[in-house]
Amino acid sequence: MSNVGSRFALTLALVVGVGLTSATLAVSAPRLVEEGPGPIFDNFFVDIPPNFPVSGAINAIAASQTNPDLVYAGAVNGGVWKTTNATADPPSWSPLTDRRLPGLSINSLAISPVNPRILFAGTGSTSSFGFDGSPGFGVARSTDGGRSWSVLAQDTFSGRRINSVVPTTLDGGNVVLAATLLDQRPGSDVFVIPAGGVFRSTDMGDSFVRLSGDGSSGLPDQGVSSLVGDAGNRYRFYAAVPAGLFGAAGGEGIYRSDDGGVTWAAVNSGLPDLGSSLRILLAVHNNLSQRTNAVYAAVLTLAVPNLLGVFRSDNLGATWTTLGAPSDPLFPSGQELFQGSVAADPMDPNVVFIAGDFGGNWRGDASLLPGSPWTTVDFDAAHGTAPHPDSRAMVFDANGNLLQSSDGGLYRLVDPDNRLNQRQWVSVNGNIRPTEFHSVAYDPLSGIVFGGAQDTGVPIQPAPGEFTWVTLLSGDGGNVGVDNDQFAHPGTTIRYTGDGTRQIRCWEGLPPLDF
Repeated sequence: MSNVGSRFALTLALVVGVGLTSATLAVSAPRLVEEGPGPIFDNFFVDIPPNFPVSGAINAIAASQTNPDLVYAGAVNGGVWKTTNATADPPSWSPLTDRRLPGLSINSLAISPVNPRILFAGTGSTSSFGFDGSPGFGVARSTDGGRSWSVLAQDTFSGRRINSVVPTTLDGGNVVLAATLLDQRPGSDVFVIPAGGVFRSTDMGDSFVRLSGDGSSGLPDQGVSSLVGDAGNRYRFYAAVPAGLFGAAGGEGIYRSDDGGVTWAAVNSGLPDLGSSLRILLAVHNNLSQRTNAVYAAVLTLAVPNLLGVFRSDNLGATWTTLGAPSDPLFPSGQELFQGSVAADPMDPNVVFIAGDFGGNWRGDASLLPGSPWTTVDFDAAHGTAPHPDSRAMVFDANGNLLQSSDGGLYRLVDPDNRLNQRQWVSVNGNIRPTEFHSVAYDPLSGIVFGGAQDTGVPIQPAPGEFTWVTLLSGDGGNVGVDNDQFAHPGTTIRYTGDGTRQIRCWEGLPPLDF
């Protein structure tokens, strides 16, 4: 959708019961009461009946590989959330970082392979509303499953958006890698060069050293858009260096490390000229029984159609083969700077899944080459279902199903390879509440709240205190307001909203609610 979004991405709250006497002001503070929404029903851009649910933008997912019910989600501007019943309908989510971190902008998430109770979160906003939120304040770490948090390496990562955080098994879990592409001066809208790169920690994230451009690591002095590990070899990692916002700098490519991220070498044979690349997204297949570990790279550019292609290597990046691109444009809305996702199938080394902004979800199968390897996994290919567009992350859960996050929340593709002919999309939103509002209004006559939200339209509370809201308008919500002039129109309020096309709508609000 368009770049209209939220200036504030906190769950909506109202101030209630505030007296105006000087004595009250001196001894008490306003009491905040949460109002939701979570979830929002009846959204036009979701095809998951019966309720067509959305929530808000989720940029990161960390799923347990042994327990399909344990999933963590990192919201664009809503903090970290946890569910222990992810396969339930609906699942129940709990916020983990409210009032526990200096900001709620979460860019990346990862569970430690050494201890499943250790969780790392890379901070920094990727909001569709001009990156509003925190530009990054460090790595957040929890050692107790998300109950408490420490903020690490704040000086190193201040103003850096951490798109990848990769804990390892090396040195008992003390080695942690991280990557950034876009760096920003705190309090400024100006992006700076050098734009990030690969960072390495040897003390479980307490401190990091930047490797890119240090003269000995082999990495160029450029930003990194994706950093992944190879589960089949704990010393092997891949880093993607695109041209980025500032154009080609000479070191663009895919880099591989075979010594735990200390030194790196370019592995680019068969890749096209990456001088126009904006982002490169990586994924690694790993199957221990088959000893296969194919690597996939999706190259995104600013030039239409925005996806230069998807490339595959079955020899650790020594050579790459193109899978081309799906038949439909993957990024028709032009949001390749912060949207798009790729995931390698854990069962089949030839299969990869990819999604963009409004271009749907696709399955690529390299075994079909030289013919087209791409088939859609939406609508008729998924029993008439499809998730909210604007994909941001994809991971597989312990059951082999595909979890995807987007500007509309979280969804699961059941039976993604359709081996059982049961492929369909289901909602995993449950009661998660990360909606990005940039405008809200309270109707005092009906006692309800509504607002303009980033990409989840104009949701409205159907009754006072109700957490489950419904969609009035889909798409990008706009500014909202209430005319409560009871002299001009007694017994009635007039509610106003703009939408992503800047049109102004109005309707009457009556007690009880009528809309």
